[in-house]
Amino acid sequence: MAPSFERMIDLCSKLYTVGYAASKGIKIGKGCRIRYGAKISKFRGGSVTIGDKVVVHRGAMILTYGGDIRIGNRCRVNPYVMLYGHGGLTIGNGTLIATHTVIVPANHQIDRNLPIHQQP
Repeated sequence: MAPSFERMIDLCSKLYTVGYAASKGIKIGKGCRIRYGAKISKFRGGSVTIGDKVVVHRGAMILTYGGDIRIGNRCRVNPYVMLYGHGGLTIGNGTLIATHTVIVPANHQIDRNLPIHQQP
């Protein structure tokens, strides 16, 4: 008997996830799914570690900017979420991140003697 359509879709999703993670040097756990259209990049170095049964939806962007990003088990990174890793970012187990959320674990410096375009 041929596999069901849903099972074939899940298999394709699994193969895409494994291939995408391998091509980007990302560590992923069991049952993790990275949907087509998500972007994960070790921009300027750093690392990305994704736990078991995590789903990263289409449009989400996970960018290290030189820091390390860790996502725990059973998390959901919904569409158009932006996660930056500047100073290091850890998302705990079971976290659901709402659509269009932006998390930046860094801060800007202010020098009152410099114009805004020259600020550190």
